[in-house]
Amino acid sequence: MTIKAPYPADTRAKGWRFVLDHERIRQSDTWALATPAQRPWLLMLWMVAWEQTPCGSLPDSDELIAARIGINMDEFQQSRAILLRGWEMADDGRLYHPVITGQVIEMIAKKARETERKAGYRARTKEANVPCLSHGIDAGQTWEAHGSPMGVTTPEPVTSKQEANASVTGKPATSVKSACPAEEIVKLYHEAMPDNPRVRVLNDARRRTIRARWKEAASLTCQPFGYSSREDGLTAWRKFFEVCAESLFLTGKSQPQPGKPPFVATIDFLMSPAGFAKCLENKYHREAQP
Repeated sequence: MTIKAPYPADTRAKGWRFVLDHERIRQSDTWALATPAQRPWLLMLWMVAWEQTPCGSLPDSDELIAARIGINMDEFQQSRAILLRGWEMADDGRLYHPVITGQVIEMIAKKARETERKAGYRARTKEANVPCLSHGIDAGQTWEAHGSPMGVTTPEPVTSKQEANASVTGKPATSVKSACPAEEIVKLYHEAMPDNPRVRVLNDARRRTIRARWKEAASLTCQPFGYSSREDGLTAWRKFFEVCAESLFLTGKSQPQPGKPPFVATIDFLMSPAGFAKCLENKYHREAQP
């Protein structure tokens, strides 16, 4: 029986990570029926399918499948019934598995939400007459030629404490030391980066770290920071998290190093002195944007 292709033929992962649900795999009938020798080939088959176009599919060719997963044809034929168990032919001439298809559909939905979120952010930025902080880069061109996501340029040297605390040229410095709204900053982090680890406990240690970054950011001279009021500070931190959400690395969508899981930034990382500085210096926005 031929099924309908579940999504467009040009669907690609484009660096979106493939997550192996170990518990689901171990509980599956296919895993139970597979021999210890066949199980690595199953994992390789699913990973290869994720990298195909369309994502999550396989060609209707035993030779191509065997070549892609690195198994000789004799071994593949002996294990074919297990390796291709659950895969079905679609009307586009490709093979699909319902579990992987479900992950691809979930990926498509998340990408659509991310696109909508970015469009909303750009619309709000345009309405507020504020320059957009996010810049994509074209293949083959250097990052430096396109500006920086955080709007960071080499700052003028600070000549006095008064200048360091001043957030607006021509206005006196205003202290924001006692006005750190930690709960609202955490809320902004959750809204802008919904797929990143959530803050379950806002303890004293986290409050101190957030308060330290709040004070530091108020005295910076680079966008989006340098503020003297609670309202301007929250606006600046919203922009900071929204730009961080543009980074494939910070959101766990970059290709991880071999043998290591993808890195996903927590609020502790973003608020740490080193992590915060690297975000402002665009260490994590150097990958090409889709």
